[in-house]
Amino acid sequence: MLTRRILGPAALLALALLSAGCARSGTRMYSFDASVACEARDCGCGTIEVTTVSGTVVEAPGEVVHGFVSEGLVVVAEAVSQPGWTLTHWSGDESGVGASLELLVDQGKQLIAHFERVRPLRTLEVQLIGEGGIDTSPCLSLGSQLVDGHLMTPRSALFGDGEVVHLTAYGAPGWHFESWIGFESGVSEIELVMDQDRSLSALFVDECDHD
Repeated sequence: MLTRRILGPAALLALALLSAGCARSGTRMYSFDASVACEARDCGCGTIEVTTVSGTVVEAPGEVVHGFVSEGLVVVAEAVSQPGWTLTHWSGDESGVGASLELLVDQGKQLIAHFERVRPLRTLEVQLIGEGGIDTSPCLSLGSQLVDGHLMTPRSALFGDGEVVHLTAYGAPGWHFESWIGFESGVSEIELVMDQDRSLSALFVDECDHD
């Protein structure tokens, strides 16, 4: 999945000033864009860091990195996998299968680091009792069931062994979160270590029932 970035007026102005400065100095700058693509998920599988061959950081680690690099500079794009994931390959203007990809900046560059899950896989099943939803991190690939980043209906998802999942339950208008069933916690925000298959429910209570 390639993430596109739309530049606002301030960013466009900064880009114009940068281009003007490069023209005066005689140094040409090229854009450098890199992003991650996760197997059956939108995020949370890895990050990318861009450095020079001497180790100077060009772009800090992130799932999407964007910047400008001087023409003729040799940089290294390094993919770092999150627990339960592994890098399979790079695609875009350059290709490769290693964690590090060295490339000469002679034009604008666009890269995608592809990750897939490492076996074994663990299943997380989440049920909702009452009216409410759940925020998830890392995000779950739930198709039409994921509304504005919120888990709105019961679903299950696969995670790599040992992966850490954060869940935050929230009530719909007129409802409040009561407790988790299948996990001993009365607070809405919990952290799960997926070292086994897990099944839990979020219980929501109608506020009118307490009147």
